[in-house]
Amino acid sequence: MEGDSGAKIAIRGKGSVKEGKGRSDAAHSSNQEEDLHCLIMADTEEKINKAKQLIHNVIETAASIPEGQNELKRNQLRELAALNGTLRDDENQACQNCGKIGHRKYDCPERQNYTASIICRVCGNAGHMARDCPDRQRGASWRNDGRPAGRINGGDAVDREMEQLMQELGGGS
Repeated sequence: MEGDSGAKIAIRGKGSVKEGKGRSDAAHSSNQEEDLHCLIMADTEEKINKAKQLIHNVIETAASIPEGQNELKRNQLRELAALNGTLRDDENQACQNCGKIGHRKYDCPERQNYTASIICRVCGNAGHMARDCPDRQRGASWRNDGRPAGRINGGDAVDREMEQLMQELGGGS
């Protein structure tokens, strides 16, 4: 803002310095007793008015927009993180799930429901594993409950139909 307006801008008063970061000199301690305000210094009235308008815009933005949507604050925090060397540039990286840019895999709106893709080996229904199957006999493992491996998704009915067909043809037991 100083570059845009040509004026020197200083934020003064209570809350202008983060707690614990303040200096201990007398001028600073008296400054912290005053209300929060901006000190604008420039060589022309025009530069002061320009700085004043920029400051009012920042105040209006901060007061009217929720903190998470404040683009100015977001950019300032991004710049601070870059200066500190802690910036992670997530916005320009592609999601590992859908390939789109702007979000991470754990925030992907197209994330697939994992439990819907699980198919039970005992009953053939989706949403649970064989060890959690309500049809499984308790105490017996799904691996040795006496059912052949192909008997899922109505396999018993298919076997009964096959057996009936074989009997009709005269080849069944």
